[in-house]
Amino acid sequence: MECSGNGPPVVLGDADLDAAAKAAVYGASLCSGQVCCATERVVVHRDIHDAFVEAILRAAGQVVLGDPFVEATNLGPLNNQGVAAKMDRHMADARERGARVLTGGERRHGQPTDLYYEFTVVDGVPEESLLSREESFGPVVPIITGASDDELLRIANDDKLGLQGAVFTRDMAAAFRFIENMAVGQVIVNDSTCYWDINMPFGGAGGRGTGWGRIGGKWTLLAMTDVRTGVISL
Repeated sequence: MECSGNGPPVVLGDADLDAAAKAAVYGASLCSGQVCCATERVVVHRDIHDAFVEAILRAAGQVVLGDPFVEATNLGPLNNQGVAAKMDRHMADARERGARVLTGGERRHGQPTDLYYEFTVVDGVPEESLLSREESFGPVVPIITGASDDELLRIANDDKLGLQGAVFTRDMAAAFRFIENMAVGQVIVNDSTCYWDINMPFGGAGGRGTGWGRIGGKWTLLAMTDVRTGVISL
């Protein structure tokens, strides 16, 4: 069962910021953010916060919202009114809690439908906000800041779901720490949370609300297999 995800990319202090920013924008714009493992909340080390914001705004400037049949377009409309209304609700909550909308933040008028949502970057997102607590399922990058790797890991794991996460770092010891301790089913190092390979097991962390089971490669077959053991005494 696939029941949503809210796993973040975590950006450590030694990360390649341009790579992290591009991956976050890709993860939030792919299918207009309507992907179970999309970028939902980016958890960034305080020491590199300002430089990361500059990088994310540069990357966001490459997003073109418009007609999906036009070749230059890389961000299309949302799927339905329910998703768009959820984005509206999450953005209103973020503004009420004092978060700063750096770009986007609303539907674009003058389009064929009102489902065209501007690509959005929000800074200073409180942990208790809906952008942090729930899967927005839209084209939004919420930025949450932490003062240490321990705090970044705590924020990443403060989530009722736990599908797929990412960590950006040049330190493989730090990378393996997050691989072993993030409460998600898969941890991607130095790539988007939307990374996918058909052969890898894909599914959420045990004991979380993101779903049950694994798909991909042999795990798909195992999930549909009735394991039977016969024991014969001779």
